[in-house]
Amino acid sequence: MKSAYRFSLALAVCLLFLLPVPAVSQTTGRIEGMVVDQNGAPLPGVTVEVTSPNLQGSRTAVTGNDGRYHLASLTPGTYKVTASLAGLGTVEKTTTVALDATATANVQLSLTAKEVVTVTGEAPLVDTTSTTGGTNYTSQVIGKLPLGRNYAEIIRSNPGVNTDQGDTQGRAVALTVYGATSVENQFIIDGVNTTNVIRGFQGKAINGEFIQEVEIKTGGYQAEYGRALGGVINVITKSGGNEFHGDGFVYYDSFGMRADQVINEQDYFQGMRVNGYNRTDFGVDIGGRIIRDKLWFFGAYDRVSKPTDISRYNDSPNGQVTRDLKFPADSTDNLYSGKLTWNVATGTTLVGTIFADPTKVEGAAASDPTHSYYPVPIVNTDPSTWQSTLEIGGADYGLRVNQLFGSRGLLTIQGSHHKDRYHTIPSGAGAGIRQEDWTCAGGTPDNPCTQPNEPNTATGGFGYVTGFIRNNDSTRNQVRGDLSLYLGNHEMKVGGDYQVGKTNAITTISGLQQVSKFNEYGQTYYAHSFWAAGPGDLTPVNNTVSPKTYNESAFFQDSWKVLPGLTLNAGVRWDREDLRSYTGESVITLTNEWQPRIGIVWDPRRDGSMKVYAFAGRFYYALPTDLNVRSYGQQLFATTYNFDPTSVVQDPSVIGHGTAHTQGGIFAEPHDEGLKGIYQDELTVGIEKLIDPTFSVGIKGEYRRFGRAVEDRCDADYDIDRAPENAGNTCVITNPGGSGTYATGNFHGCNGLDGDAYECGIFPINTLLGGPLPDAKRLYRGIELLARKTFTDKLWVQASYVYSSLRGNYDGEVKQDYQQTDPGITADFDYASFLKNKYGRLYLDRPHNFRLDASYVTPFRLSVGLQTFVQSGPPLSVVGYFNQFYIAQTQLVRLGSAGRLKTQWEANLSLGYPVQLGPVTVTGLFYVFNIFNNQIITNVDNNWQISQGANYPKSPDQYNQLFFAPCTAAQASDPVGNRCNEQKNDNYGKATSRQDPRLFRAAIKVTF
Repeated sequence: MKSAYRFSLALAVCLLFLLPVPAVSQTTGRIEGMVVDQNGAPLPGVTVEVTSPNLQGSRTAVTGNDGRYHLASLTPGTYKVTASLAGLGTVEKTTTVALDATATANVQLSLTAKEVVTVTGEAPLVDTTSTTGGTNYTSQVIGKLPLGRNYAEIIRSNPGVNTDQGDTQGRAVALTVYGATSVENQFIIDGVNTTNVIRGFQGKAINGEFIQEVEIKTGGYQAEYGRALGGVINVITKSGGNEFHGDGFVYYDSFGMRADQVINEQDYFQGMRVNGYNRTDFGVDIGGRIIRDKLWFFGAYDRVSKPTDISRYNDSPNGQVTRDLKFPADSTDNLYSGKLTWNVATGTTLVGTIFADPTKVEGAAASDPTHSYYPVPIVNTDPSTWQSTLEIGGADYGLRVNQLFGSRGLLTIQGSHHKDRYHTIPSGAGAGIRQEDWTCAGGTPDNPCTQPNEPNTATGGFGYVTGFIRNNDSTRNQVRGDLSLYLGNHEMKVGGDYQVGKTNAITTISGLQQVSKFNEYGQTYYAHSFWAAGPGDLTPVNNTVSPKTYNESAFFQDSWKVLPGLTLNAGVRWDREDLRSYTGESVITLTNEWQPRIGIVWDPRRDGSMKVYAFAGRFYYALPTDLNVRSYGQQLFATTYNFDPTSVVQDPSVIGHGTAHTQGGIFAEPHDEGLKGIYQDELTVGIEKLIDPTFSVGIKGEYRRFGRAVEDRCDADYDIDRAPENAGNTCVITNPGGSGTYATGNFHGCNGLDGDAYECGIFPINTLLGGPLPDAKRLYRGIELLARKTFTDKLWVQASYVYSSLRGNYDGEVKQDYQQTDPGITADFDYASFLKNKYGRLYLDRPHNFRLDASYVTPFRLSVGLQTFVQSGPPLSVVGYFNQFYIAQTQLVRLGSAGRLKTQWEANLSLGYPVQLGPVTVTGLFYVFNIFNNQIITNVDNNWQISQGANYPKSPDQYNQLFFAPCTAAQASDPVGNRCNEQKNDNYGKATSRQDPRLFRAAIKVTF
């Protein structure tokens, strides 16, 4: 396949030279308008010229019979628009082109010799041609706001955006848009799809010095954009110019510049924390010309050095590792970016771009909470149990040729390569079998003791290095092209792409198995966990797989100016997904993913000061390769139970664990015939109005309905003789609520309960376990108020309020209570019983959300940036015990109905003061994050039970209705035994996360 990709890329490059091609709209913008005489009549034959420091040379167009002109493929920036016609003089205007947006510059010519008209240089606040929601943030705005060092931090400023519990690898920002989870977005940089290949989160962590503009599309976007249910984050990096320009910068903060972290009796923080660091972030960027108006360059480098100490939150159970004992976890980032822009010929531009974000962490790397989704608690000072290295990130590059056909056509072809990496490499003497002690005090078969939440001791080796979470690297190769035609009042676009995503996942366990010691039933035994050779051969093995996913798309869209002031946007998109196993076999093909989209925009006054708009459309989601790796990667995870610390042979006399537990399989997981893709429908209506040329207000209603999920259920019987249809797997893939065999529960399954209550048979085994799966439901409804004010580069303000609700039984591709980022294979539908009482308020339900983001340059040149928010806290649930593998998973009350955490609020502040030293400007910067140091609780332990209670079934025929019946308020004091009165988890309701403490940061930037 590599050779095929190289051939495709070479062919694309050849075509780019043979066929003059322009820049993709994902990296450019447009200027259009009408030229009229002093009586308002259209003027044909007027020459319109645009120039800009961001444009090589100039661009011209001639107005048609209707007086209209159109100039496409313009790099974002400030432009001078000059319209001239013999006998009518010349008019000049300035306007700003935003990324993937249309700037309207209407001109009136008169008999005067020359007239110069200057309007604001800011981007138009109301785009009367588009239904797309979101905001464009220029580098000037980004540089003045109190943001972190990740470019995606600015996206939090947009209304409807929040963060969730998804994976970030310590570098990404877990952004959610209108209730969609953080892995349902798409991230594009310079036209390159940088979305993480295996899990779907933000796949590149570069800083603001590399960035020219960031655009967030929250919805209502046209058919050229797809594979996302949340937002599209579209970024363009800086380019060179005819003049040389650049920056040198140093940022610094340390553990001593941070407030103490709140930890009290309300908190239940487990695992590891940062206990000391010094962060130095320095670099340089420079851009300029090699040949004026012909060849430009830009380059940037940023090195981040962060020597770090980490410690436990609490002493280890054996007391060997105290909370004050420090372990090293030193990280280094070496970020870089480069771009060449070559004006090959008139209308033909070649752009090559590269950007990279490699990070290395050494020491107790796998336990570092700033770079690990599941940091491993250190319970032994022996380095063999914790010493490791993390290697994260990679280099992306793209080649794009831009060709214009006058002002009537635009063709784009681009080839790109994306790489992301997360390698955990045990170092030192960590190759032995890891042995962990999980024993608890007391315990009988009738009254099990509560196991600890982490091992009492750990010795012998490093342990798990799970491929799909801790040890993988991925690539995505993509070729895309599109053709735009400007025919009269129509702006039509047709295109598509082809991409191949590949993941190498390397799963290992030091010594091939991990041994855990338990005694919850009063009987001491050993649990041996390992990756097995097969369902009939539970021999420990390592596992390395390299599955791929092939994606194709095609789209057509038309923006039709039906009447002056009335635009109709209509289009359709088609996507196809081909998920392949580690052998290269096509296992799931999702096709016919048709996505019609239609929007209408009305400018009642036909002057660009107001728009009334509506949009309806369907959006499909592209599954990352995580499902391929876990479900079609020859991965069978097994746990056997016996009384021997080394043997893996199952002993049937172990109380409560008489049979081995397996999940996955060496054969491809079965799936329902006619499996269909994941989609969501969207409906938006709104109004935007200019109060004055620099101030706009708007209101819109947003409705989003999740239409279908692809998920696994893991209650299948893996016994090949008893259930050959399951092919030795415990998990199968289905569309919940569908009509397929597995969706309806018409197969051999097992109830999953502990001990003697375990039973297998034809579903439904009984009325409570097994049986059909319900539809996956997620419904977002919101009303949004938005106000924006921008005045040159002195003032920028954006304020918003969103009132919304989010209801359903399915968070989406991140399971929030588990903090599980496994798109398509979360635990939500593993057992039908998990859906009891499940429809309710989802974790991301925040009824009230207010934001204010602003920057202001005072008359004495002091720059002030402010970001503040107030939002409702997340809803609370009461979750009961299911089995030893899942622990708590059943809802004892309706989801999200157990109250809500207190309102969350905070603010960030930045100050900057420039000093001019000849051609150089030196700016001192000072940041305060979390000014009020609130450290408000953001999440708590919702698990009411983490072990069996008195009403847990003791045999297959003891399916007590109270086991799955919802609790009532009266039952809190009812002496009758039920699970609502059996709280076993002393940490229920305690905080598991808080807002970050106050932090000060200082910086110096030198600009020329």
